[in-house]
Amino acid sequence: MKRNWCLLCVMILLLCAGCGGEQAEMSAGTGETASHEQIAPPEKEERVAVYSDEEITITVPASYEDLVLVDNIGSDNMFVVTANLYYAPAYIASEDGCTPPLCGGWMLTVEWADSQYAASVYQDGETFYATCWRPDQQSVYMEQRPAAAELPADAPEEFLAVMESIEVDYGDLSPFTAEDAAAYG
Repeated sequence: MKRNWCLLCVMILLLCAGCGGEQAEMSAGTGETASHEQIAPPEKEERVAVYSDEEITITVPASYEDLVLVDNIGSDNMFVVTANLYYAPAYIASEDGCTPPLCGGWMLTVEWADSQYAASVYQDGETFYATCWRPDQQSVYMEQRPAAAELPADAPEEFLAVMESIEVDYGDLSPFTAEDAAAYG
């Protein structure tokens, strides 16, 4: 046990020795240091889809594409996860899986539920809801993003810029309104 502790301490020291005083974020998959231009993409930069299906499309500026990971873990008996988006440099997955807010680098979850459950959790103006009619039921898409209190105090500027740049296009789906919530609630 004592030997393992010593090895762990030595490994941590070696890892930290390379850190120096600079803060350079790594671009996912490229092995290059992120440039200042990546933090603030040009206003007119081309957007790329990081997730798309027959109803919704999630986009980010092209320069951020490699900084976003997408999965669909975390569905349960109430919600079906369509997509989770993570900031790739901060993503940490556990061996037994994890729920999105605990994986590290979580930026967005788009999920859907049946209209009755959506009505029970509906909060006007806080989360976007879009109605989708499926063959067997009416479903409602919902977005969840980290609240300010959930963001790490030392969140890199690049993480915040990527998170703020995410756009979800619900196409022709109509919004789920307070009237809909009252009708199903």
